[in-house]
Amino acid sequence: MSRMKIWALHLLIIAFLQTPVCWSVTVSSSRPKVEVHEHTDAVLSCEFRTEKDQNPRIEWKKKGKGVTFVYFDDKFSGSYAGRAKIDGATLTLHSVTQKDSGEYRCEVTASQDHINLGETTVSLNVLVSSCLALSTIFLNLEIPLLSKTPSPLVFIFDLTKLRKVALSGK
Repeated sequence: MSRMKIWALHLLIIAFLQTPVCWSVTVSSSRPKVEVHEHTDAVLSCEFRTEKDQNPRIEWKKKGKGVTFVYFDDKFSGSYAGRAKIDGATLTLHSVTQKDSGEYRCEVTASQDHINLGETTVSLNVLVSSCLALSTIFLNLEIPLLSKTPSPLVFIFDLTKLRKVALSGK
């Protein structure tokens, strides 16, 4: 190699070593798909790493027809208030229902980092247990009268109402 090429290579190496490495906030989920049964807890994982920012802003949003804020400005909103908690950036929803099924997005904003926004999506599928699936079926019982009436008396039970009574204890 000629002296000029060696000199140019040295300059390139020195320039590369002196260039600062730009990192950004990185966000991921160890469980991007979560399936749980209704009335149990759902843990939506969100892990992040930042370049500099020690106190990044964490937000959780649920995607649907629009975007619903779940966790914003260090508090839970709407139906999530009182039945959710956050640990780091991981979200736990208590006593989930089918209405909670959907796509959730964890966003981490690290304002001190070069690239300051990262996000990941977690899909939540809330399964209906088999005994609750029967709640939409009507049960017809025919009980013959002990009197001389020729036609039986028919009782129709709506198991949805019975379930509500059983769950509330009333």
